[in-house]
Order: sequence, then structure tokens, then C-alpha cells
Amino acid sequence: MIVVMNGDMDADKGIAIITEVLNGNRVLLNDVTEHDSLSDIRWLNVNGKKITGNGIYNKDNYIPDVTIIHNKYEDAGEAGFVFYTFAPGSHGSSGDPFGYKKNYRESIDEKTV
Repeated sequence: MIVVMNGDMDADKGIAIITEVLNGNRVLLNDVTEHDSLSDIRWLNVNGKKITGNGIYNKDNYIPDVTIIHNKYEDAGEAGFVFYTFAPGSHGSSGDPFGYKKNYRESIDEKTV
């Protein structure tokens, strides 16, 4: 069963996307395993600058491989995750941010060098 949020995607397109994923055609890098809704983000770290409040909703503050996202679910002292890309949204907009844990990505990079 396919659930289409907000009616923004027709069933045929949803089935095509799911079929691609099930056939092993992942759209994101394998180490991109983190995702948050913008409403779950508490603050951003952009080159050492802490961004809060409305700045969280400013997509210009999300720089791939630079911005670190901290959400309301992480424990104190947790490192957050590094922004990679936004999910495609409807009508040309962008959706929620996706990213990776910094230490996990570094361990992958070391193995592939």
C-alpha cells in the first residue's frame, strides 16, 4: 500500500519511485542515513555559528558537507549530523534535510581510499 502525503504525488509516480528503490537504485549515497523534519531541528552549526529560530527554516543556511544539524531527539553532547541534501518537494520546492553522521562518513572514506 502506498500512502501519498498531501496528494502531491500521483500513485503511478509513487509506485515508480518505490520500484526503483526496491530494485536497488538508491538515490542517496549509502552513508546518508539521517533525516529530520524542519520542525524537529533545534539548531544548526554553520562554520561554528549557531543558527536557531527562523534561521532553521532559511534553506541558505544548509550547506552540503558543512552544516551540522541538531534535533530535539539527540542526547546532550551528541554530534548531530552533517547536511547532505534536501529531499525533492512538490511544485519545485525542496523538502526535509538528509545527511550523515560525520564519523560514519569518514570511516567509509578511509575504506575507499
